[in-house]
Amino acid sequence: PEAVIVGESRERAVWFAPGQYVGTCKWVYACRELLDEACFRTAASRLIARHEALHAELADGQEVGFDLFRFLRDTASLHCVLGQALDNAADWAPRWVTSATTAARRVAAWGLKGSWPRTRQLCITQNFLDSRVQVFRSRSWKDVEEAIDRFRDEFTPPFIMALHLLEGFDHQRDCQQLHERGILHTEDAQSKEPHMWGSPSSFVQLVVSHAYSDGYTGVPLILDFSALYAQAVAEAAAETQGQQLAVCPTVPLPYGASFDELQERFFSMLNCRPQWSHPDQASLRASCFDGIWAPRRPPWVYKHEVLLESGAVASIRASAKRYGLPLDVTLLSLVLAATFRSLHELGRQAPSTRGRTTENGTTSSVSSDMGQSDDLKEVLKTVSSSMALPLTLYAPMRDGHLNEAMVGLFSDWRDIVVPCNSSATVLGLCMEVADTIRSRRWSVHDPIQNSEQILVNILPLDEQSRGTRGFQQTRAHEYGSRRTALPGRRRAWKQAHRPMRVTLEQEASDAWWLSLDINAERYPTAWCRGFVRSLQSCVGQLACHPLAPVLGSTTARRHKSGGCGTEGPHEPNMFS
Repeated sequence: PEAVIVGESRERAVWFAPGQYVGTCKWVYACRELLDEACFRTAASRLIARHEALHAELADGQEVGFDLFRFLRDTASLHCVLGQALDNAADWAPRWVTSATTAARRVAAWGLKGSWPRTRQLCITQNFLDSRVQVFRSRSWKDVEEAIDRFRDEFTPPFIMALHLLEGFDHQRDCQQLHERGILHTEDAQSKEPHMWGSPSSFVQLVVSHAYSDGYTGVPLILDFSALYAQAVAEAAAETQGQQLAVCPTVPLPYGASFDELQERFFSMLNCRPQWSHPDQASLRASCFDGIWAPRRPPWVYKHEVLLESGAVASIRASAKRYGLPLDVTLLSLVLAATFRSLHELGRQAPSTRGRTTENGTTSSVSSDMGQSDDLKEVLKTVSSSMALPLTLYAPMRDGHLNEAMVGLFSDWRDIVVPCNSSATVLGLCMEVADTIRSRRWSVHDPIQNSEQILVNILPLDEQSRGTRGFQQTRAHEYGSRRTALPGRRRAWKQAHRPMRVTLEQEASDAWWLSLDINAERYPTAWCRGFVRSLQSCVGQLACHPLAPVLGSTTARRHKSGGCGTEGPHEPNMFS
């Protein structure tokens, strides 16, 4: 048909940053069979019609809509900050002042809600489906990788989808290419990795605008696609052979429920409702670095990446299982423990003096903190006194009714503070961080102070088999060039930047990447070198000496561990 029937057309106000509209969330799921092309296209069209986010657009167009977003985003953030300040002043302010400010806030909220750019539905025509749903046939994993990259680069908001059929797989040749690129897995992991399966295999690629999706959207998408594909296969079999139609129902999700929920959360923030009355309310993730907020002299920023290979991942996984902790939270806790330890060691070295040879051969005693910036001294002073790291986490925020089946930008920023003192142990810190996240002892982020927070984003791999055909997620196509990156690609740049950005991303069942974007004025390269050593020692201590102090010495650990560290006498190095 020329047009596919969808629900009634409505316009809703949802929050997202302008850059997220062209940014993407992407997934690749694989199964051990060749999917039927006609049934794939039928299931894809029904998937697009089922979720409003997959055929949405800005009602005012991108050019006008983005200009409104940029203006109203800062205005709305200021409105929420002032509203919070007025609430704090309500106890001592005169009653007439409180009444007047409350009325003014209501008028401001009404104006913001009425003028916020709206999102509406696109008409789903056959031309729309043909341009966004594609099928590719390949004869090697390398061909699949190249096709995935090309199709992703052709992204047009809000959604595209492709089926990659792997036929005539030359397993030996592709294994050799993967080995040359440094992609190695354990024997157990090789059986789990879709790019190592061989033919026949099918890879389903999903790319959605980040304005209407987050990192947790891939699961409801692949579950719905699996059910819709099974339904299309059953319909085709019933039509050709007269068989009874098998029903494969999806979650009964009302059309438009996702955007209704997101609009409600957004409006609750504009109405300045207290967080305890509306815990899922959206935070306006405005950046204090935009426009007039940007510093006149931006700091140097450098990037550092750590690859946790099979030995380290196996050790962390075993420790997490032993103590009943989530794997990703355990890994985050170890990163925080290493941060505390490296800062502590750097702080102990800061006031000391060291000998320096002058031009005439004499030795002078020079304070080691002369080359430190004021920001670094402040960090060391803060850490040594309060022993706490302020973090901003990406939280899923999918606890509402049917939220787990919805497609939308539900993930939000939440602020927590992780304390540490001289009596803290590695295991104790891991359990404290896990308990903080489980019990949600966090708050909606403060847009004024947020520039001083360490931003943390965790992207775990979906290791479960999804749907009736056992779809499994793979990220092998994203990391081939990353493992073989030359040192020349590592660089520093000047940019308005928070103290640090931490990204934990799982490549495979036996490999995690830790990516750090570091403000050099806050965390110099000397700290970074100590951080990697501390991380390696913390992994070994959690496995063999869980009650070791977080602020203990890395050197002392090597002597006391008896060969039970992350790099023992018979164990290979588990970090790259």
